[in-house]
Amino acid sequence: MKLLIIGKKNSIESALLEKEAKKLNHQVELFSMRQLLAGGREKLTLSLVPPTNGPDLKIFDAVLFRAISRHITEAQIAANLLQKMGKAVIDEILTTEKHQHHKFLMHAKMWQKGIPQPATFQPLNLGAIRLVLNKIKPPIIVKNIRGMHGRNLHRFDSEKKILDFFLKDKKRLGQYLLQEWLPSKKYFRTLVI
Repeated sequence: MKLLIIGKKNSIESALLEKEAKKLNHQVELFSMRQLLAGGREKLTLSLVPPTNGPDLKIFDAVLFRAISRHITEAQIAANLLQKMGKAVIDEILTTEKHQHHKFLMHAKMWQKGIPQPATFQPLNLGAIRLVLNKIKPPIIVKNIRGMHGRNLHRFDSEKKILDFFLKDKKRLGQYLLQEWLPSKKYFRTLVI
């Protein structure tokens, strides 16, 4: 079996799990939650983004999430998508519990229903931001995952300004979405029921 552990890379527990799985001749790879990039244009996608592109998630048979409390909603989104891809998600609670208010969750639900929307990504590290900047070009909307009524919403017209925004306060990583700007003479607000 090929096992993917998503959790804290330097935790003793993760290291012990990896060691025991290898004793049983399982292939194991350990990635932190911050190395996941979820997003898409026409459908929700999920990839691993270490300093360079990581392995394709299709190669794994099972996924175990550990030490993810800071990114529980993101883990739930990833777990649901991995389960739909036919992967065994070892922590079943992630795929059955209700989510909290989170803008990326709304995007994920709309992708699941086939509702088109602007290309949207939730980068959890600076490498992921650079990867997103290869996919969509400024101007880019940067919005808080829990924002409402236009609060914590920014438009940046250069890659440098986007990177500076996250470098100025690294706590913003994982708390903001990057979304392509669609120019329009009118502002449309759509309610999907």
